[in-house]
Amino acid sequence: MESSQCRDVLLRQLKNYILHIEEHVLYQLYDININVPAPIEGYDELIGKKVVIYGAGEYGRLIFRYIKHKGNCEIVAWADAFPKGKENKCHHYIIEPSAINKYEYDYILIAVKSSQMAKDIKNQLMREYDVDEDKILWHEINLE
Repeated sequence: MESSQCRDVLLRQLKNYILHIEEHVLYQLYDININVPAPIEGYDELIGKKVVIYGAGEYGRLIFRYIKHKGNCEIVAWADAFPKGKENKCHHYIIEPSAINKYEYDYILIAVKSSQMAKDIKNQLMREYDVDEDKILWHEINLE
């Protein structure tokens, strides 16, 4: 691993640690739990499974926080078609879709709002990266 890559990994870990400490202080001092996202229904099939999240936008971050909070499946990777710059917002390493098959996973969870975009991503994953259709999930999320 190059020194710049090591530096980036260490900085990301430090940011995550600082955020964790800040969340802990808010909860301990003021009983404010900022890490509990809105409930998301329809992901029971992920329990005990290895998951790749596809999408690092608003919905991807929401689903990531929800899965981390529930703690009932393992996130093995987080992918996005345009990962550059999203690691700072997500505080997690974001891979390109072409790297998904380097990971062992049970499901790829498409984390986008639009059903049409989800269909396009699903078709791209099957066509370009030879992902089995049964391993691709998308559920509409109602945040209201």
